[in-house]
Parts: sequence; structure tokens; C-alpha cells
Amino acid sequence: MKTRKKKPNKFKIIRTLTILLIILYALFSNVIAKEERELVDYTVCKNETIWSIAKEHKEEDEDIREYVYEIQKINNLVNKTLSDGQVIKIYK
Repeated sequence: MKTRKKKPNKFKIIRTLTILLIILYALFSNVIAKEERELVDYTVCKNETIWSIAKEHKEEDEDIREYVYEIQKINNLVNKTLSDGQVIKIYK
């Protein structure tokens, strides 16, 4: 009895590659968008917090927690305390 070798189904291969490309695009589009944003100096006013600054300057669809983390990371802040007159970098 001869066994038949199965040929790879072209439809399955194309579908798998398409799904893979969509996933890769979704993962990297967010990274690319952040790189395009410009960093600017921002002077902290009295009673401002990282959270209030983030709420005012974050993108509409951006998670505020991620923006706060980015501000901390960019400015090497150990905690979330800011001083009046302190200059920090934020995304425009």
C-alpha cells in the first residue's frame, strides 16, 4: 500500500502568514508611534504631580499609567514626587 504525501495547503500557509503579520504590526506600531513623539522640557508648577501632568499631556488613547512610567523612566525619577520649578522632559 502506497502512502500519499500531503502537500502543504497553500490557504493555511497564507492565512498563518497573514495572522503573523497582523500581530507583528500591532506590536510594533505602538513602539514606532512613541518614537515619533517629540520630547520637550516642562517646568513643574506649584502643586503639580506626575499624574496631573500625564493627564494633561498624554495621547487620548494612551494609558495614563504607561505615560507616568515613561515620564519617570525618561527623567530617572525614583519616586513620583516633583518640586515646584523642577524641569522634566515629557512627550509633546
